[in-house]
Amino acid sequence: MAVRLLLASVLVGSVSAQFPRACTHAGALKSQTCCPVWEQDGSVCGERSGRGSCQSVVGPQTPGYSGRDFRMAWPSSFYRRLCVCNGPFSGFDCSECKEGYRGPRCQWRRLTVRRALHEMGWAERRRFVNRLVLAKTTISQRYVILVSRNTSEAGSPTFRNASVYDVCTWVHYVAAKPIKTKDDPNFAHMGPAFAVWHRRYLLFFEKEMRHLTGDEGFFLPYWNWTLSPTCDICTDGLMGRNGPSGTLLPPSPFANWE
Repeated sequence: MAVRLLLASVLVGSVSAQFPRACTHAGALKSQTCCPVWEQDGSVCGERSGRGSCQSVVGPQTPGYSGRDFRMAWPSSFYRRLCVCNGPFSGFDCSECKEGYRGPRCQWRRLTVRRALHEMGWAERRRFVNRLVLAKTTISQRYVILVSRNTSEAGSPTFRNASVYDVCTWVHYVAAKPIKTKDDPNFAHMGPAFAVWHRRYLLFFEKEMRHLTGDEGFFLPYWNWTLSPTCDICTDGLMGRNGPSGTLLPPSPFANWE
């Protein structure tokens, strides 16, 4: 069940456990259809250009949990029809390329080389930090987040704007919530799909950062924590220093984040 829950939230259709802004108006919610028009050719899901089509999609069923959690059989609690993209195309309107592809027709392969934070020069590190700040302070034009007290509420959904960074945070937050109560397993971190789901999640994070910055070469650097017995990226110039209470201290740009 854990694998089904986690993979359904990122692999079924193109909605990917967050809500495209284009699919949160009353008409889309009433018809349970998330099939936006691709602006380049004016057709739903870019069908005129062969990018995809609007189809009925049913998420995987998990016996014993149906109706209790809107993440189960995702996204059928909200949408029954989605853009299903062809070949190398991707995105909620099939306007994007799948990971590993690029070009106007997604015809070229793209290799992303992710470097260690320690290998990046001072200017590269500052640019990375500044872009995280930009993501935190820029409202996402692509997605909104669901306002809900728990994951059993799916009727009459309410949405609100969120920054690009907070949209990405929300995706992880929703995936990590227990099925029903705090005593239930957290399948984002306590199941066999842990590594697979987080890999897919980081690819989504990178894609949203590329949309924001216009930098197709953007990547999330990794931290090789085996190089030091202490947190050597917990500095004012990178992730920030901790105070006695465990909170980040100024002048870290992350100190006042909420």
